Amino acid sequence: MEKMIEVKDLSFEINDKLILDNIQMYVEKGEFISIIGPNGAGKTTLVKCLNKNLNYRGQVNLKGKDLNSYSFKE
Repeated sequence: MEKMIEVKDLSFEINDKLILDNIQMYVEKGEFISIIGPNGAGKTTLVKCLNKNLNYRGQVNLKGKDLNSYSFKE
C-alpha cells in the first residue's frame, strides 16, 4: 500500500518544555485513524504540526513529498 502520511522523529517543544518526543507513524491510503489520549497528552499539538500550524523538528511526508515543500494552499 501507498503511505499517504509518514511521520519520522517528530518533536515539538515550547518554552523549553518537550510536548512531542520522536513521534513515528504512518497512514496508508484508504486507512482511517484516530488519535486518543488524556487531556494534555499532545493530540492537538500533533494535529497542528501536521497542518503546518506549528514549527516542529523531524520529518513529515505527504504522498512521499516533504510537507514543508507544499504551499499552504496546496
